[in-house]
Amino acid sequence: MSDSMDPGKMKVVELRAELSSRGLDSKGIKAVLVDRLREAIAKETGQDIRETSILETSTEDSYIENESFSPSKRRSFEKDHSDEDDDESNSHKHKKPKLEGEVKSELNSQSIKEEPHQDYPSGIDANVTDDSLRNDKTQIKQEEQQDQAKLKDEKEDVESETKVKQEGKENTQIAVKEEHDRRDRDDKRGEKRRHSPSPKRRSTPPRKLDDEPEFDETAVLLDDSDLNLVIDKDNFTTATPMHEQGFGYVWAGARATFGFTTGKVCFEVKVVENLNVSHLEDEPNPHVLRVGWSVDSTSMQLGEEPLSYGYGGTGKASTDCKFKDYGKPFTEGDVVGAYLDLDSSPIIMSFTVNGEPQGVAYEIAHSQLEGKPLFPHILTKNSKFECNFSGNNPWFNALPGYTFVGDYPLEQRHAGAKRPEKREECEMIMMCGLPGCGKTTWANEWYNQHLDTKYNILGTNNLIDKMKMMGLPRKRNYAGRWDVLIDKCTKCLVKLLDVAARRRRNYILDQADIRVLLPEMKWTYNEDVKGENPKNNGGDEGLWKKTTRKRWEE
Repeated sequence: MSDSMDPGKMKVVELRAELSSRGLDSKGIKAVLVDRLREAIAKETGQDIRETSILETSTEDSYIENESFSPSKRRSFEKDHSDEDDDESNSHKHKKPKLEGEVKSELNSQSIKEEPHQDYPSGIDANVTDDSLRNDKTQIKQEEQQDQAKLKDEKEDVESETKVKQEGKENTQIAVKEEHDRRDRDDKRGEKRRHSPSPKRRSTPPRKLDDEPEFDETAVLLDDSDLNLVIDKDNFTTATPMHEQGFGYVWAGARATFGFTTGKVCFEVKVVENLNVSHLEDEPNPHVLRVGWSVDSTSMQLGEEPLSYGYGGTGKASTDCKFKDYGKPFTEGDVVGAYLDLDSSPIIMSFTVNGEPQGVAYEIAHSQLEGKPLFPHILTKNSKFECNFSGNNPWFNALPGYTFVGDYPLEQRHAGAKRPEKREECEMIMMCGLPGCGKTTWANEWYNQHLDTKYNILGTNNLIDKMKMMGLPRKRNYAGRWDVLIDKCTKCLVKLLDVAARRRRNYILDQADIRVLLPEMKWTYNEDVKGENPKNNGGDEGLWKKTTRKRWEE
């Protein structure tokens, strides 16, 4: 193997090139690269290579790098060194190799010594030698400049190539990312088209089942009632009012299925239970039951309208919100009898408590009724009750000459208003307008003009109207915070909306802020129900006056 392939005399660049050509790792310092190349050459040739000290080669490399020889000088230099290597190889046969320490000491001593002058071979003129050396130095300097320019060009080419590769890689990554995003958008768009329901299907909520059980239409039973009164579906004679939270302040009434214009008729009502309303604050009479008669066109507030007559548990009789002392009070466990003599003139209305007559309560002229039948009517606040319309098993025997309403001939009875047969026949009117613009006034007027339609008004104002105490508005007789009561009414209204969604009736929704009611109002948009949305703003000036007056009253 030639000396030029001696790893110890090669530069780092040459070592890395040789290692790379053999597929070996070209990283590391020169000592590591030399050892790695020696091992590779030894495996290829099967011979051990003389180890040349790295320090010697480093001095040689530095000298060569600082003083680049011309081709002629380089050939003579390589020849001289080849001769020296031969001598050294011959001497190695007779001498032992020096230790590493000795070699280092010799190199240090040689590097310290400096020759003061250059000895030239005999027969060569010094001036000629100097000129040739100057020419050689100039040529070497030019070659160095050319080599540096060449290395700079190669470096720039490598950098540009690397930059182009990086830019190409980045462009490829961007293109791949854009393609991936486009595919994701296409996939999402496809899924949206596949799974998006139609607007009609999305806007139509599931229809709730009707809570309208069938009953014997020839029997006298409880039928027409407030939504907050739960009538027993097994017998339709027992009822329990809602009494949780704000419902404890609200009256609940019911009317029988048949009315009467002739004869002497009666019925019984028993106070079964006074419900627990310990949550009520300062309620003077938390449990009250009112029994009496009314025409079909009046509301469920017995004794608070004309042609509506009642006798309450406080011992007072009332009509058109006019109360008077009448009989003795009654409470849980007592049985109240209601008697009506339609054959006498004037009409006589009286009551009993546990079979004991309380005397005549009212005398009514036939002209006042205008031929309208009177219906058995019960109104309760937090009291469960049971009715007896038949004389088969009376709690107390009827007064002489009177007949229980259930035993009266069917052909002489007058049936009350019936519920709509189908949901398509129901009506829903939702009021639209700002607070204080007259929605409640319009709803009440519409209700009074269409009594035969039997509208049920749903709203907080309507609930407050059903909280009267002895015929007086609740607001004048309420010691608590009014805003708290309004909040309770709103929660009650939400509950009533859920009940109304299952009952086949006609409704007027009178509520300014419907945001809290939206979850329960979905049923109002059922396409089976006929709906109207009347608008009433009262004009700018009228709205301002009404709003100001309403706020002042509050």
